[in-house]
Amino acid sequence: GLFAFVVPITENSRVDMQVVQHSWSQRRLEFALLFDALEKFESEAAAQGIRVVRIKGSSLVPRFYPDPGDRHLCDVDVLIQPSDLQRVEGILQKQGFTYHPVIPWSASKFRKAWFKAEPNRLPVSIDVHTSLYW
Repeated sequence: GLFAFVVPITENSRVDMQVVQHSWSQRRLEFALLFDALEKFESEAAAQGIRVVRIKGSSLVPRFYPDPGDRHLCDVDVLIQPSDLQRVEGILQKQGFTYHPVIPWSASKFRKAWFKAEPNRLPVSIDVHTSLYW
């Protein structure tokens, strides 16, 4: 499987399959929470006439990983028009997200990180990009 590719298993290897199974299950749960939040955000944005394009892992995982447990995602990334940023921020705030400044660097002026933490659930992060280039 994928794990054998990432960590070569030989006859002398000791792999704790419970750890592997837990990690895989955790990734599947993270994926479900991230994409549930993403779909709710996209639905509200579409209702307001805002075009949202999935980029990076959020566009690749559903297409290239038949099982979401095979690929870790810590956030989802979307691209929007700069003119839609204020309305997008309003949607995210309405859905319980809070803005968290990112470490300044050349591309951070085109990216805003939004987080949502709920009791007894893993936190969810949506990174909103207004440009692909800096």
